Amino acid sequence: MNRKTHLSIFVFILSLLAFSFIGINSLSPRDQVPNNNNQDISISQTLANKTVSYQFPDLIWIEAQIEISITSNESGQVYIVISDNYANIYFNIVNETKTLTGNNQTDTFILKTQPKIQTLPGIYQFTITIGGLFNYTQTYESILGMGYILMFILIAAFAISLIVIIFKKSKISETVDYVTPSEPTTYESAEGLPAGKIKCPKCGSQIPEGLTFCPECGERIPEFLRYNASS
Repeated sequence: MNRKTHLSIFVFILSLLAFSFIGINSLSPRDQVPNNNNQDISISQTLANKTVSYQFPDLIWIEAQIEISITSNESGQVYIVISDNYANIYFNIVNETKTLTGNNQTDTFILKTQPKIQTLPGIYQFTITIGGLFNYTQTYESILGMGYILMFILIAAFAISLIVIIFKKSKISETVDYVTPSEPTTYESAEGLPAGKIKCPKCGSQIPEGLTFCPECGERIPEFLRYNASS
């Protein structure tokens, strides 16, 4: 495969990536607010005798892990709900019940959410709601870096490129014809032969000049060797 073919495949894959991150991004109904923060979102808020802090990934790749820490002087159950602000059509809703130990101890919980099949790359908003011992609500946004659709596109692009490379290499190997060059026929000089005689190029017998075939071996005598130049 030549350099132009490699370049074409590389440009094709880059085009798919650009289309997925930019073109598709404009089709999804969500707030297009740029987010230049590459670190995880970390917020802490103090309530009455309680502190709630959480860490949410700024970039989601297939799965998001949300870390929630609650410090309280009361023990009991809390209900934690994490949902996207689009009727949960893009992400799986998180709805879990956790138990606090109280005594101003910090309890940390890890919750996970995944994008759905139809989720496209872009910026999404989420809301975390805590109920039970106390009420807490916080809305925030996070960039979805890679949903299932983009993952399938990348896998398909890689598979197609690999198939094209293998197919072209197999076609090249089939069309190459290795020819073993034959050794050129050499003829001995007629010098030293008696007048009126020539030498058969195959068996070396001295035969009368002018013959088309050697009477000894039957070899056809080339026309330029049928006569003795010295005579």
